[in-house]
Amino acid sequence: MKNIRVLGVVIALGTMTLSPQAAALELEVEALIWEPTGQDVVLGSEAIDPPFGNDLLNFGTDTGFGIGIGNPSAPLPWRVRYRDIGFKGDFAADHGAASNFIAALDHPDNAYGTYRTISANGKIDLRILDADMLIPINTGTSSTLKFFTGLRYVSYEDDLNANYDAGGQIVTRKAENGLFGVRVGLEAKYPLGGGFSLGGHGAISMLMGESSFSQTESFSGYQRNLDLDSTVPAFEAGVRLNYDLALAAQRLELWVGYELIQFDNVVSAQTFVDDTNDAAQIEQGVSAGFRGFTVGLVWTF
Repeated sequence: MKNIRVLGVVIALGTMTLSPQAAALELEVEALIWEPTGQDVVLGSEAIDPPFGNDLLNFGTDTGFGIGIGNPSAPLPWRVRYRDIGFKGDFAADHGAASNFIAALDHPDNAYGTYRTISANGKIDLRILDADMLIPINTGTSSTLKFFTGLRYVSYEDDLNANYDAGGQIVTRKAENGLFGVRVGLEAKYPLGGGFSLGGHGAISMLMGESSFSQTESFSGYQRNLDLDSTVPAFEAGVRLNYDLALAAQRLELWVGYELIQFDNVVSAQTFVDDTNDAAQIEQGVSAGFRGFTVGLVWTF
């Protein structure tokens, strides 16, 4: 996995040298205000039929950053961008009686029954590095349209720790994905007047790489460490409202936007992963989505 990370950085830096820097450079800085979607973890469920509720660990909205540099008007336009964001979640409950809830995070062949108290915490770390070439498409209007294609590296890691009955039953899970592949998409911008413009983009990626999963259980001695080959398709889309400021020979563009990105078949600590032939035990991929606002600026110099 470390080799894939190094390869992604080398290729990204190499892409930056493909065109002469005769045209103006663009430096981009952004703040991310995102939340995971569909990634709640079921820690336990009420032991009646039908159940009235679950103990759920939720990952809330968190902040991250992005930084990029590019030369979109060069003979061979290019852009490199890095994004980094992390999410945390915590949960605690006391149900008053051990017969109320059944723990859900154990190894499927090793159910350990009911619990009264639970405390849990988890985290997700997402890092994305893109290196793109931009191809302008003539629209015959004041609007701009660009096709882009390039390479993407994604690091997706998550951890989960659940403590049932104050240490009597502890489950720890960790998953790591190092993914590298090709990304293609379109981006457009439509002028609204008065320095404002409306932009948007859509892209798809096909990523491959190494993933790992581990789980330990204090009460049973169960331990599993797996290395897996992963193929992960991804989709993303976003819209932006831009405002241009002309500052002498330089230009500053401010924006606020909304984006979503979806990864399919990533290995995650949310679900149990095993390599046995028992179909009921094999959970090697989940859908991991993220969405939220971006606020940033582009400085052209």
